[in-house]
Amino acid sequence: LLARKVHSALQTEGSELLLLIGRCRPVDRDGLVRKMTRLKTGLRDKANDTPLFIIATQCLEVGVDLDLDGLVTQAAPMDALRQRFGRLNRSGRSIEAQAEIIALPTDLSKQKNDPVYGDHIRQSWDILKQIAENAIVDFGIESLNAKLRAIDMDTQAVSAPRPESPIAMPAYFDLWSQTSPVPTTDPEISLFLHGKDAVSPDVSVIWRDDIENISDDGFVELMALMPPRTREGLQLPIWTAQRLLNKRRLHTDDMDIGDLSTRPSDATQPNLQPKNSCVFRWAGADDPRTGRLTGLDEIRPGDLVLLPASYGGCDKLGWHPDSEAPVEDIADKAAEPYRQALHTVRISRSVTKSDADWRRLASVLPADEEVVRGNDLDDLIDHVLAKLPSGGEPALDSVVSADFPLRSIREPMDALRRAKQGRVRIHRPYGPELEDGVVLVAEKGLKEESSESTPVSIPATEDERLSNGAANPMSLNEHSREVEVQARSFAHALGLPIDIQSDLALAGYLHDAGKADRRFQTMLSGGNAWSIRHDRPLAKSAAWSKNAWLQARLPKGWRHEALSVQMALAHPRFSEAKDPHLVLWLIGTHHGFGRPFYHFVESGNGREIPLPCLEVASWPTLSKAGPQSLAFSFQSLDWAAMFEFLKRKYGIWGLAHLEAVVRLADHRASEAGATP
Repeated sequence: LLARKVHSALQTEGSELLLLIGRCRPVDRDGLVRKMTRLKTGLRDKANDTPLFIIATQCLEVGVDLDLDGLVTQAAPMDALRQRFGRLNRSGRSIEAQAEIIALPTDLSKQKNDPVYGDHIRQSWDILKQIAENAIVDFGIESLNAKLRAIDMDTQAVSAPRPESPIAMPAYFDLWSQTSPVPTTDPEISLFLHGKDAVSPDVSVIWRDDIENISDDGFVELMALMPPRTREGLQLPIWTAQRLLNKRRLHTDDMDIGDLSTRPSDATQPNLQPKNSCVFRWAGADDPRTGRLTGLDEIRPGDLVLLPASYGGCDKLGWHPDSEAPVEDIADKAAEPYRQALHTVRISRSVTKSDADWRRLASVLPADEEVVRGNDLDDLIDHVLAKLPSGGEPALDSVVSADFPLRSIREPMDALRRAKQGRVRIHRPYGPELEDGVVLVAEKGLKEESSESTPVSIPATEDERLSNGAANPMSLNEHSREVEVQARSFAHALGLPIDIQSDLALAGYLHDAGKADRRFQTMLSGGNAWSIRHDRPLAKSAAWSKNAWLQARLPKGWRHEALSVQMALAHPRFSEAKDPHLVLWLIGTHHGFGRPFYHFVESGNGREIPLPCLEVASWPTLSKAGPQSLAFSFQSLDWAAMFEFLKRKYGIWGLAHLEAVVRLADHRASEAGATP
């Protein structure tokens, strides 16, 4: 609150100002950090730069490498002050850098301790007065240490309190390593991050400007088309988020102390509801927790909550509980790094300020859900761009307030010309009517803008669309060989032992063998068994869909990695394995499942004989149970026992490291094969 007050007061002076607070959306923070580039340590020629004043909370103490010319700081414990002074003339330039330490009456009051620092601010202030000469203290490292020794002062006694943390027992790491599924007994990680004192767990809050009047089904469809990204979320203590949703008056002076905020005395009661009915929780399309929130007691630590932009509570500078102005929707900016895998353009009422503008725009939108390509796509893009408002004052029939942040779709719309395969699909999550709006999706992403542009990696995710889908059909044999090459290259670059390099490469070659299952090939063929290429099974295709999965009659939760393990045992090259347990484990976990259990059951009676692939013309009947079964056994070890054996051999972190090599090799090979 104080930082915002200072920032507001200095605005009238006409100086260039920046406000940095701890609770800020990553996309917004990136923009602020870019503006501070000229203050980066090591840049010597700053004489001609325009003065820049940064008003910041304690978040400036760490994480930002700045070299400041001057400093004004609020009183703080000794260690915090030294940390802040480390930003003053950091590179030792030939300037006379000065700072002022200001103590507010509340900082020195004996009646009330600071919620973060306790009484250490007052104690540190008393020490500074003892060692000051003419109200000046030399904060040079050696000089300050000498003065503190002279008065026999232990600075640790007046440093910021450090909460005690529990001891991490070996059993905790074993439980944390079990990621699929997470065990019921799961040690609370926040205790080891923040200490044993009571803390307020966080939830992630995202503002969107197109969910104000959406249906539940429409919300799920929209989130699948434009997934929430970490970079657009703001982390808030759960009690603070509940107050925001209930539109209660927030105690703004405590809001930047999020990690230390315990449950307030007037915390939300179970019967309280969000003041707006369009407040949603997102946990995934198939998760029962996804949907509209009807009671604030439904919110749990770690939840992702989506609010209409009209809720307020945030601005470009970060968390602003007093603000009731609409919040800018930054989903498009947050999605930019993923555009080569998925590019979405949302055309809703939030891209115009008036009914008249919206009616003109809606008149050129496609009437049906369809795929648009070629000249039709170019015409659609041209028509939409021509109908977008050019700016200026909103019309009298404005559907939103004049200060509503207008979401621009000009650049995202024009970028659809680079859609892979030259095709864009039309979706209608907002409703069936033309004027409800549409979502245009380049489902395979965008082509690179130019040969000089920086390539953007496909997200490292276990999303089924990225695992099974590709702009062009991808041969299983070719993909497997490419993953083998990538895994060997990564392992060599990491300097791993030769035997491990060989095993990683072998696991990369065999990792997707289970996709040769006839049912899986039917699914990759759009659910049509007559379209299977028996001589060239696929690893990925453009015909994959959830409906195709059902038509192929694959069991719910079925994983090709489990079958890959069975097929690896029957493959001639498996004899090359230096550590066969490691090879099988890397194959079975390359999508993050099976650590140590899978979520499906299927007998291993060999009814589904895989298609010829990976240099095997005819697979034998795979009669052994797969790793999804408790009956699985390899050299007297079942799948869970193999996990424990490998953790002891390579260590918990070491095994996870080797898994990451194969998984990222798969990602990079998929990325290369996805480019037309």
